[in-house]
This record gives sequence, C-alpha cells and structure tokens, in this order.
Amino acid sequence: MKEVIQSIGLGRNFVVTSHVNPDGDNVGSSVAMTKFLQNIGKNAIHALSDEIPENLKFLLKNHKIFTDKEEILEHFGGEAYALVVLDSAEKSRVAVDMQVYDKAQLVINIDHHVSNTMYGDLNYVLPEISSTCEVVTGIFKAVNDKAIDEPVATAAYTGLSTDTGNFMFQSVSAETFRAAAFLTEKGADRTLVADEIYRSISLELRMLTKLLLETFTIENEIGIMLMTGKALAEAGVAYKDTESMANLGVDTRGVEVGILIKENGPDLYKISLRSKGTANVCEIAANFGGGGHHNAAGCTMHGKAEDIKKQLQDLSELQLKKDRLYA
Repeated sequence: MKEVIQSIGLGRNFVVTSHVNPDGDNVGSSVAMTKFLQNIGKNAIHALSDEIPENLKFLLKNHKIFTDKEEILEHFGGEAYALVVLDSAEKSRVAVDMQVYDKAQLVINIDHHVSNTMYGDLNYVLPEISSTCEVVTGIFKAVNDKAIDEPVATAAYTGLSTDTGNFMFQSVSAETFRAAAFLTEKGADRTLVADEIYRSISLELRMLTKLLLETFTIENEIGIMLMTGKALAEAGVAYKDTESMANLGVDTRGVEVGILIKENGPDLYKISLRSKGTANVCEIAANFGGGGHHNAAGCTMHGKAEDIKKQLQDLSELQLKKDRLYA
C-alpha cells in the first residue's frame, strides 16, 4: 500500500477507471476513488466506456463520467496523468480506450481478484479481501480519513454490499464488517443503498425472472437457467441490467451451484456462476478462460446452449465433489 499512497500524494492528475460490464464494486469503487481524490485536492476524472446499470445510477448524482477519448486526453492540457484501474483482473477488460491507457505516466492496478495478471506499474491486489471497495476503504483511511465524506462512503459501501452478496459470501470477514461500520460512521447512506439495490426491482426484471424460471432445471444440486435475447426483448430489459439475475439459482433451496447462461450473440454466451458452501466456481470458470472468486465467477463460452449447459453441469458436479472431498 505504501507505494500507492506515495503515488497519490505526489500525483496531481488522475484518470480513474474500471472493467467493462460495470457492476456494483466496479462503479462503487470508481466513484468513491474519484470523489476522494477530488476531496484531497487532486484533478481527478472518472472514465468508463460502458453504460452504467440503472440500479447504480443513484451514485452518479453530481458526478460526471468521461466517455470520449479526446475529452479525456485533453482534460489535463497535455500534463501527465496517472491511470487508476479498479476491480479489473486483466488489462484486456479495462474500460477505457487503449490510447488513454498507453499515454498514462503511471498505471496503478488496485483489485481483489485472485486471477489478476499484475499488469500495472504498481499493483495492489489483495485476493483475500471481499471487494475492491473494501480495499480502497483501507487506502482512504491511510491517506486521509477526514476526506471520506457521505458520497465517498455511500459509493464504497455500495460495492462492499453488492460484491459480498449483501454480506453472505465466504469472502466476508470480520474486517469486512469493520469496513462497513467505518463507512457508516462516515455517513454512508445504507437505506439509500438498500432501497436502490435491493428494494427497487423493476416490473420488467420481474417479468424476466418469470421467463428465466421457465428454463430452470436442478440436477444433483446444480441449478441452471438460460437467458436468451428473445426473453430480454419480451421482458423489455437491457442486457446491462441483468447482473442481479445471476443469484436466482443459488438462492434456491437445494442448489449449491447456480449458473446463468446469457446469450450475447450468435452461439456466444456469457456465463455467471454463483455458489454457497464449499463449491469453488472460480475453478469452473477457469476451464473457459474466465475467473472471479470462490462464490462468484464468470466466463465466456461459444457453442450451442444445450452443449454448453451439459459441459457446465458435468464440470460443476465434479467441482462440487472435489471441494467436498477436501473441505
């Protein structure tokens, strides 16, 4: 952490970004970091090439996201800048134009994914920590805890909550709860987070849930659902707003591994894996070039939906047996 703190102290200009397909930890840590840097007098901007999911837009009040490459590069008037990349395990998933990445004087990679490839000039990666928002909370405390105001605390608390399955995943530790308590003391609006993330499910998402449940199968404690483009269109839901659907299967009694197969193009599927207990879904995702965490992971697969379903079913059963054997 020492080198990261020194870089923040010495730097003047910062571009803060994260990974493609934004989620709660991505947006929460990025918003919190940008606002924190601004609070300590830095010229910091938040850059992201993807659209923010609807349920996270409450974090964008009085907050600008830069999407245009030229606007980002021109913002500092030719002065050097550091690029702070949050919650992205790989350089290929960083959600800014590569020109913005390549022109950075320094790339600071801050993350908690065990699969992180250490692509930064500085790498502060803590795989044992629940979320990137928990990681950055520690950085904020070390740099200047007086600069953590309500917007910073609320944004960080959002990612802390969402990336832990609302504090249910195995990655949650006593330190996670201490971080949540600290952010609450700093003014995090927990009611706002609960209302926007967990109590504001749209009617369209409810309709999508109905359509997904029609595809739901449970076999040997593996629950699998298929989300097609047709279902999205029928429900009137944008693909970017489907992150919460990943938990439907695993939240069902009798399911240890929940899998959502999401159509994302011709014979192209994004796979979301969730588990409870000992099942390590990160190892399942790794078979297809993906990654993540013990209880939450993802990957991309090519082929026919039924073939993909069978592969995932078989691998999940093997993984469950293996993890129970060595538990």
